[in-house]
Amino acid sequence: LMQAAKPIQSAYYDVIFNIETLESLFYTFSQIFSSEAARKGLNPLWNKLGDSIASPLLSIEDKPRAEYGLARISIDDEGSLTKNIKLIENGYFANAIYNSYTANFFGKTNTAHAKRSPKSSLDLALHQPFISTGKSSTKDLYSGSLAYITRLDGLHSGANLSSGDFSFGAAGHVLKDGVFQYAFKESTIKGNFYQLLKNIAAIADEEKASYSKDFFSPEIRFSGLSLAS
Repeated sequence: LMQAAKPIQSAYYDVIFNIETLESLFYTFSQIFSSEAARKGLNPLWNKLGDSIASPLLSIEDKPRAEYGLARISIDDEGSLTKNIKLIENGYFANAIYNSYTANFFGKTNTAHAKRSPKSSLDLALHQPFISTGKSSTKDLYSGSLAYITRLDGLHSGANLSSGDFSFGAAGHVLKDGVFQYAFKESTIKGNFYQLLKNIAAIADEEKASYSKDFFSPEIRFSGLSLAS
């Protein structure tokens, strides 16, 4: 029988988030790509466009027309034609996203990321983010000790979007060389998202999809995150 979950031993861990929790974490801080957030003075990485902001292992592309994604879309909410756009390329902040208003405001090209609901004003949103696969086998990715995170709580109350600092409730299990050691719950994971982008130890060579099939990523091993009970 599998043992009951217990509090985690407080320490710094290498961490792998399952795809659902990685998606949640990614979207919590996705305003770094938003020209609307920049227009409002709420995008802390806006002055880093064109600079290195992440590990050279990391590349992210928004692919609105990828046919196997369930959020595929050929025109945005303003009727503009969508196209693939590279957001981060080998660690460099390649592009932000724009609608017609923010493109005009910044003197840039509209990237067809307009989002509008019947009750909201014009805004922006990513369509189908794809994080590129890496070169690490599953065996290499899971070598040594790590924490595998299966649940995050308090994503919005525990995130400081300007500094990147976060503190979330977390549950998951501790693994050693891919072998289950024990489950943990009622623990706290702390870190900084903007630092996390740089602290990538390895990226798996296999793509996975979120349950909703609108976010695609390999498993990523991040180094040195604080976990405490």
